[in-house]
Amino acid sequence: MLFLLSCAGLKADISTPLLWDEALTVRVLDNGFRYIVYNSEKDSDPFNLRLIVHAGSVDDELRGMAHNTEHMVFRTNAAYGDSIHNYLDRIGWRSGFQVNALTRQSETQFMVRTRPNDALNLKQSVAFLANIAFNASLLDRDWQVERQVILEEMRLGDNLAGRVNELKKKVVRNRSRYVDRPVIGLKKDIEATTVDDIRAFYQRFYVPANMTLIVSGNIDLNVLESAIRDTFGKQPFTPAPKRNYVELPLSEQLYIGKVQDNHGVSSVVTTGFRSPLEPYTTVEGLYQRFQNYFLRKLASRQVRQQLSFYEEAEVNSLSLVFKESTNQRLVLAMAARTPDHAAGLKAVLTEVERLKQNGLSREAFQQLKAEARQSVARNRQLVGQRNFQQWEDKITTAVFQKGILEDYNIRAKRTLQWIDDLTLSELNDRLTELLSAGDQFIYYQIPGGTHRDLPSQQLAKATKARLSAETLPLAPASTQKTKKEQIEAVKEPVEIHWPAWKKPVEPPLATKKVWPETSVRQWTLDNGYSVVWLQQPTSDNKLYIRAIDNSGYLNSHTPQWLSKAAVQVWQQTDLSFVPAAELKKWGEHSGIEWFWAQKAYQLDRGAVIKPDGLNELIRLFAARQSLWQLNDSDFEQVLESLSTSIQTIDQPEQALNTLESLNLPEFKDIVRSFAQQPATIYMVGDIPEAQITEAVLPCLAALETSQPFVPNAPRPLQGSERQVTYIYQQEKATVAINGRKTLPWKPETSFYISALNPIIQKALRNELRHKLGGVYRIEFEMQLNQNDQLTTRLAFTTGPGREEELINASESVLSNLDKVIANENLERIRDDINFAESLRLEDPNTWLRRLILSFERYQSPRYLQTMNQLSQSINARQLTSLAGQIFPLEQQNIFIGLPVNKQTSVE
Repeated sequence: MLFLLSCAGLKADISTPLLWDEALTVRVLDNGFRYIVYNSEKDSDPFNLRLIVHAGSVDDELRGMAHNTEHMVFRTNAAYGDSIHNYLDRIGWRSGFQVNALTRQSETQFMVRTRPNDALNLKQSVAFLANIAFNASLLDRDWQVERQVILEEMRLGDNLAGRVNELKKKVVRNRSRYVDRPVIGLKKDIEATTVDDIRAFYQRFYVPANMTLIVSGNIDLNVLESAIRDTFGKQPFTPAPKRNYVELPLSEQLYIGKVQDNHGVSSVVTTGFRSPLEPYTTVEGLYQRFQNYFLRKLASRQVRQQLSFYEEAEVNSLSLVFKESTNQRLVLAMAARTPDHAAGLKAVLTEVERLKQNGLSREAFQQLKAEARQSVARNRQLVGQRNFQQWEDKITTAVFQKGILEDYNIRAKRTLQWIDDLTLSELNDRLTELLSAGDQFIYYQIPGGTHRDLPSQQLAKATKARLSAETLPLAPASTQKTKKEQIEAVKEPVEIHWPAWKKPVEPPLATKKVWPETSVRQWTLDNGYSVVWLQQPTSDNKLYIRAIDNSGYLNSHTPQWLSKAAVQVWQQTDLSFVPAAELKKWGEHSGIEWFWAQKAYQLDRGAVIKPDGLNELIRLFAARQSLWQLNDSDFEQVLESLSTSIQTIDQPEQALNTLESLNLPEFKDIVRSFAQQPATIYMVGDIPEAQITEAVLPCLAALETSQPFVPNAPRPLQGSERQVTYIYQQEKATVAINGRKTLPWKPETSFYISALNPIIQKALRNELRHKLGGVYRIEFEMQLNQNDQLTTRLAFTTGPGREEELINASESVLSNLDKVIANENLERIRDDINFAESLRLEDPNTWLRRLILSFERYQSPRYLQTMNQLSQSINARQLTSLAGQIFPLEQQNIFIGLPVNKQTSVE
């Protein structure tokens, strides 16, 4: 490689072998099985396992085979005499949480995520992965069901972006096995696949020499290695299959193709170059990627700056992309987004030649060198802060790249030397080499329903020859900062001159309550405002605050559409002493801001600030309540916006009549009625009480208030409805079942409902997916709100013709929850809740939410005292009783979506 020899610093490095980081244990057994271990040696850490089988869709003969096998190893397993799904249910683990799997183009992964004192210890977890790898029964009866699940997964993944990406792959990866081998496969191949085909694939690729196990976290290395020898190590040696097709084939060629989907709208011309890369295990390979970093940063930006040459040619954007399509292949792609493909072709070929003629900017090159040095220094700090999960990710990346994870200090020293030695001339030579690669492609991306003639090879070659004879200058460097540079630019601080705040002549009259056992205090002011404070340190030493009042959009005072408009205008208007734009800048710079969320029955404003910002935060709150302004021009904009938006609401004629009679004084009165709603300020944090009594209470006490709004009563529950619509062009059916039930709200009841949710979700998944094979993904959720309304939502996608079967099956599950609950591992559920709770309680937002819930229900911190005991009170009798209160539902609306062609057959 001639370009490498130009770097003096590299020649000295070539003889130095690349070594794995000493923090890692890397071993290979006699049968070829490799494992890589990072031991965090932290008692608080759990451990993660990741088994990589080096087989993916590129290995498929019948398309989808690697993915089919990944699915089937979770079915019946000889080691357990049952399916892996049922085994996980028994030990209380969930697919997608503790256990997950993923098929890619070149690998399949099986991941185990544990926590301290989990259902399976280290030895059992290793055995679990070994059983997946070697003991899958692969039965025909399982395949008949799982095939339907995979077809449902395919149905969900059928989208425009996926189809277009596959079409692009046909061009970019032309002449390779990646073409026409989507990971999930093709329907005709999946339907033709037999369980014998899957068994043959399993026996060929699921062998120790074709696997890598990554382990990270708190482990006993002796126990781990013993477990590996007793499971993976006892498998006989079988040579790993040869996979010489994994890298893209290269040749001297110009491949021209088309990317067009019937529903596509993009219009792009792309030309690309495919080049070889040295392996990641060599210094030469690392140096090439070091060069690519500089080329990607410098060339991509320089190309974008040439857009000014195309103002009359309808070229909307120019881009240059560097991508490693496989481990040892680099693709450079120059793209022009334009409706005129002829102009786009000329543009991309011109910009390739312009880059070759002019090279890269010296000024930008020197600036990037400085940034690269800073990046190395930052990464050195970050490496020392890696947790066990980040180590796992880094190891996994190295394995996928067929590389080595080095000690970063060694790599950093080498990289800094390379930065010093790198010259612009060397980089320009490398760029010219890549842009002159013999393996090239061109494709037109064409909107659906549009015809374009593809360019001929003769036209492309003639255009390139003509351009190479021209002199192509660079556009003047843009002085406009990029969006990133604008964001990172230091913002000029905006100074706010607060008005003299009127205070009551007497100290504010406030009723104070104290709950010493929970460190909660409450002050209630005569004007209806109150402050509830939980004195408790937070992890970041900040104050977490929410202000809640009754000005939701469902109230008996103002129509919903007008309530939303009033609050939006109120939030965005100028204040009497500062324009809204200046106030926004001040908030962004100071970090003192209120974030608004108008909900159905409440206006909820939140803030997180440093304690010394509390005075200004409350000043800001009070100013927004009483010093907002609204003029004629503002009101005209409001009217124009409302006249458009109310066309989409129910009964727009009535709203339009109200709008036509509305004038500025009346609208001000409406806004004022919202601004005068008394709020409760909830606070969590550790500050002196004097900050509240001397700053917060007087400020709130000076505010004028009006009678609190009365929330609209929930609409009475009505009978069930059923609606069928014919809306899909593809062969799929969707089902959404929304239900409601009146149920008295308490935070404790909401807690128990959250415990019941995953039990029902799993029961529905087991029936509809694992038993019936009718769905790939199913959604189910129950929520209880403060208005005593429990809502449920069940949704899934399936094949046309199966919707009624699956609706009936789901209703059967919900009607027999007593049996489901009786078979549940409730001890594991309690452990799960306790573990999740331990994490949640580290977040101050959790304490703030529960403080609010407790006072909304009990007007006291009672819930804070009982919440820690709730998980222990979960038992079968209680959950069965709750399920009996919920089901059957009082109201249930079923919405079914079907393909358009089914409507014709029904008619």
